[in-house]
Amino acid sequence: MKARIRIERWGISTHLRQNADRAERALAARMLTDMDPFVPSRTGKTRAGASVQGNRVVYPGPNSGVLYRGRVQVDPETRSPYARAGVKKVTTDRCIKYSRPGATAYWLTTAKRAKIREWQLLVAKEITHGLDKK
Repeated sequence: MKARIRIERWGISTHLRQNADRAERALAARMLTDMDPFVPSRTGKTRAGASVQGNRVVYPGPNSGVLYRGRVQVDPETRSPYARAGVKKVTTDRCIKYSRPGATAYWLTTAKRAKIREWQLLVAKEITHGLDKK
C-alpha cells in the first residue's frame, strides 16, 4: 500500500499570514486600551486622539512625543517652558509632573510590564484561529 501525502503549503502559509495580520491588528487595539490608564493627558486630547492604524498605535499631535519621553522642554535662552514665537525648544533633564493619577512617561513600557502575558495569549489565540478546522 502506498500513501501519498501532499501538504498544500501555499494554503497554510496564506492562512497563517492572514492570522498574523489579524493578530497584529488585535494586539494593537488591545495595547491602545491597556495603555490608556498610563497616558498623561490634562485635557484628554492625547488619549482621545489615539487610534489604531493597521497594526500601529498612533498618538497624534506635536506634544505626544514630549509627553511619552517625560522630559520638560524649554526655550534655550529664557529656560522657560513658554517659548518665544519661532524658537525651537530644547529638552532638559527635568521630568514632567503629570496631573493625571497613574500617568507615566514611557506608558508603553509600563503597560507592557503589566500586560505582556495577556498580549502573548491574545497573539497565540489569533495566530492559531481556525487551524483546527483546516
